[in-house]
Amino acid sequence: MGRCDAALTRLADEPPGRADPSSLPTPDPRLHILFVPGAFGECFKEATPFPAAMQHFSALGYSVRVVGVSGRSSSAHNAAQIAKAISAETIATGDKLVLVGYSKGVPDIFEFLAGYPELVPRVNAVVSIAGAVNGSPIADAYASLYALVSGIDLKGCAAGDGGVMSSLSRRQRLPWLATHKLPTGVRYFSVGSFVRAEETARLMDFTKSSLSRAEPLNDGQTIFYDQLIPGSTLLGYANGDHWAIVLPLQDKWAYWARTEQGRDTRATCFLKPSFFTLAKLCAKERKVWITCVR
Repeated sequence: MGRCDAALTRLADEPPGRADPSSLPTPDPRLHILFVPGAFGECFKEATPFPAAMQHFSALGYSVRVVGVSGRSSSAHNAAQIAKAISAETIATGDKLVLVGYSKGVPDIFEFLAGYPELVPRVNAVVSIAGAVNGSPIADAYASLYALVSGIDLKGCAAGDGGVMSSLSRRQRLPWLATHKLPTGVRYFSVGSFVRAEETARLMDFTKSSLSRAEPLNDGQTIFYDQLIPGSTLLGYANGDHWAIVLPLQDKWAYWARTEQGRDTRATCFLKPSFFTLAKLCAKERKVWITCVR
């Protein structure tokens, strides 16, 4: 099994991969990619999301950057920051803009799409990577505990409006989705993730176990069916925990970001510079897949 096969989970009803996969599209510098990080992202400046992806796409000539959203604020608050970033992006005729959201970055994008309709025509597609689309039971369970410190500024981690956990809760996300229709002029894609308990980072053992009592197919923070944008194209599921597929925490937290057996949890297909590329659409037998660049 190749490293990319190990990094992806093939579902039981999924057809086998083609022996002659289509070649990747020719890089188009007219494509703008804006990454929207997850909760508490600004609090861990040493763990920038998608580092290999950004390096890879920049080398190919794409316009790539991370939107600076508040790590501890609500999705409504962060929507304004996304709007400001998109307004500042120079998009010429023929250019395309893709928003890639990780975890809470996806609800932040949703709030932007709903709250700033005048900017929606600038967006061609939204990609969810382990997105907290429906929220997470973990947020519902610990929102009251977080409320005790929600208004306190921490070193390098401002309190913001304190709404991060509420925006991640299922009790807020599900009613929001029920009352808001996503713009039809935007294309939506989802990449999910789930992993076995023994392959989960030590620091997520408790949340992995808690979620598994409801649904074993989770990534330690979100359940697999809560990660999918309604009506989106499912690109696949990563075999990695919620951090491993996006954040290089193993480089900084050598103990806590590894498994109990000390194994590296990162999904190399997603993080290692020589292997990562975004999900690619293919007009072959398998409609979509995630491609690894050798």
